[in-house]
Amino acid sequence: MSIILHDITYYHNDRTLLFEHLNCSIESGRHVNLIGNNGAGKSTLLQIMAGRLAPSEGSVTASSRPYYVPQQLGWLQQQTVAEALYADAKMKALQAILRGETNEIFFETLADEWDIEEKVLKALADWQLEHVLPTQPMRLLSGGEQTRVMLAGMELNAPPIVLLDEPTNHLDMRGRQQLYRFIEKYKGTLVVVSHDRALLQLNDTTLALANGKLELYGGNYEFYKARREEQLNALQQDVHHREKELKLAKKQAQLSKERKQRQEGRDRDKGQGGIPKIFANTMRNSAELSGAKSQAVHAEKVGGISKELQQQREILGKEQLLQLRFPDSLLHRGKKLVHAVGVNFAYGKKDLWPEPLDFQINSGDRVTIRGANGVGKTTLLKLIMGILLPTKGILERAPCQIIYLDQQYSFIDPEKTVVEQLERFNRQHLEPSALKTLLIQYQLGVELWDKKCAQLSGGEKMKLTICCLYVSNTHPDVIVLDEPGNNLDISSLEVFTHALKTYKGALLLVSHDATLAEELEMKTFIEL
Repeated sequence: MSIILHDITYYHNDRTLLFEHLNCSIESGRHVNLIGNNGAGKSTLLQIMAGRLAPSEGSVTASSRPYYVPQQLGWLQQQTVAEALYADAKMKALQAILRGETNEIFFETLADEWDIEEKVLKALADWQLEHVLPTQPMRLLSGGEQTRVMLAGMELNAPPIVLLDEPTNHLDMRGRQQLYRFIEKYKGTLVVVSHDRALLQLNDTTLALANGKLELYGGNYEFYKARREEQLNALQQDVHHREKELKLAKKQAQLSKERKQRQEGRDRDKGQGGIPKIFANTMRNSAELSGAKSQAVHAEKVGGISKELQQQREILGKEQLLQLRFPDSLLHRGKKLVHAVGVNFAYGKKDLWPEPLDFQINSGDRVTIRGANGVGKTTLLKLIMGILLPTKGILERAPCQIIYLDQQYSFIDPEKTVVEQLERFNRQHLEPSALKTLLIQYQLGVELWDKKCAQLSGGEKMKLTICCLYVSNTHPDVIVLDEPGNNLDISSLEVFTHALKTYKGALLLVSHDATLAEELEMKTFIEL
């Protein structure tokens, strides 16, 4: 089952252009990654494919109605689980028939699926939702449970086209592994927007949405990265060539100008030399015209090369990875920071963990807290940071500087503008011009300075966070990361990962992203 995009253009409500003239044909059975930076329009394009959003111009043709799992599930809050699974009508028809109703419409609706209730319960159980009833309202479920309901619907309905928008954001490792298995077995057409690099490796095609354009790469994410790097290297070489070409064109233009000036000087020195005035004027005008044409040709050539070079530099600036760096801890490696003996925490009278916890975190350690959703990973983080106190056991904390980076970047005040946020942490008392230079260096351009931080993308918030750490002269001893990749695009996640790899203090990570943990070389694990 295929999807065809024909000349798709989309404008925001304020008439700013998001993308234009997108054309693409996704063949039946293809598994496609749709990637791009935050704000490029991936989720918008997926909604257009799903038929939930109309393009400003152009059209979408799909051979069947896509099954769409959105990143934000707000539109499902008024539905029951059965309705979200598209099973409500059949289940009601079955109940009516069992009550003795003989209306033919019930039999047509049921379509001989007499085991629909068993199928629904099995699909929910397969996605670790044994405790969820089909009649429950979706709004009473957690974000992770709601995502699992929608993923269970894929298996229940076996749709020929599936569209997934960040499906792993609320899934633990068990849920992610199950999704990977589904994708590997699925024979239909699949389009995925995701930052999960393990998931992106499973698909056979990559569509890159950048600068309002859509480009097709025939391979998984690593294939795309290799091809894109080749393209950027070629572009970099072309930039070097254009720079030499521009230098030569400017030199030729200057030589032409100097020749013209020398010729004008010689003409003045010779005077008319007995040549009739009318001929002298004609010769002078002809020389001036020839010189002006030559200068115009050189100026046009210089302008053309300059414009092309500027465009190429802009593309490189957007595509090349920014090298960020977290300030290192000033503590010596191996200093004991946290020591826990027999620690537990109770909400009410029941202990959170069946077995009390014993662990130690030293300066420079890289520790991952692992466990299924709901086992208390975030609670343990709060105990380690001193936000909560254990109800049992002893937890000793040495004085140290901790930076907590959660999924919402609560480190940043959403009501402040970008410049105000940076000024708030400016303990180095840098001049406003220096602060703005820093923002530009971290790819936070002038157009963002007066925006409220709530309007920033995940990647932009990450870059602003590092700017704040820099101007505050803070050297964190521990960086605590709670699912740090959930709101970052792939490029920002790779920049973020590189910055953390070079950081010399202690790292404390809660994440179900196995690729991230592997790249950060997390060596110690606390299992919950």
